[in-house]
Amino acid sequence: MTRSRAGVALLIALAAVVVVLAAITTGVVAIGSATAHGAAADEDARLHALRDLGERLAQRWLAQHGQRLVLPPAGGGTVVCADRWVTAGGQAALVVTVFDGLAGIPPSCAGPTGALRDQVPGPLAAAISEDPPPLTGSTSDWLERLPVPGGWTRFPAVPASALPSWVTCREIGLPSLAGDGPPPLGVSDPPPALALVLAAHSDGRINLNTAPEALLRSAAHVIPGIAVAEVLAHRQQGQVSAAPSSAGGPLVWVATSDRWCIRVDAWVDGRARAWWVVMAGNPGACRIVQRHDCPPRADERAP
Repeated sequence: MTRSRAGVALLIALAAVVVVLAAITTGVVAIGSATAHGAAADEDARLHALRDLGERLAQRWLAQHGQRLVLPPAGGGTVVCADRWVTAGGQAALVVTVFDGLAGIPPSCAGPTGALRDQVPGPLAAAISEDPPPLTGSTSDWLERLPVPGGWTRFPAVPASALPSWVTCREIGLPSLAGDGPPPLGVSDPPPALALVLAAHSDGRINLNTAPEALLRSAAHVIPGIAVAEVLAHRQQGQVSAAPSSAGGPLVWVATSDRWCIRVDAWVDGRARAWWVVMAGNPGACRIVQRHDCPPRADERAP
């Protein structure tokens, strides 16, 4: 990277830090002031306040980074906040992970005769055969209906290997819990998840800058027009690749997304809640279209 590019990257990173810090400060102050009034806010209210804060953090992060999001060839999620602190009402923690909603197999291509059926793992293929995606209309609730194969989960856990893009509350003067270094982010070997393999809200689009390498290579046989090796090399360097012009059809390459999935994990005094939140719209104006309860991390302990 040249000095000028390094300087631009640093400025972008600093801008993102300012955005995240502002949201964290506002949210923690709100949670602390609510809990300071004792009975006025119980644990459920505080957990929901953390969820709302997590959703705002994700929206602000997407406004800064969504249009130029690039993932390594393995794909996955991006942890945009992972922190813990002490408020007037007790201890709290929050982990927010952003997933691209166009980085998986579109429903139209996952069914028994789908163009990307070869990318559907065997146990999941059997589940889809029991409840194939609708041929017309919305597929937004299809993920909820699918039977979960043994050893799978419906929504992804936060992997311990996730790369965080966050700062600690200590850096802005908020009292944090004891302990040095970043908190552990998730389970060491998360099981496969339906919501990562399947892009339930995709209308046939696949983001070539975020989809896992195996899906990228398989889809390239169905919708040519990209040099897979070149795209993967760009992604290794964090560079965005442009999408080719679309000729129509069941699959379309895109370079940016307007569908996002957010996992929000919240803890208050040892009690855990987690949500899978679907957002739609351009990164600067994402709106929430679905919100699901999902199991907390396997250990159910705060990070």
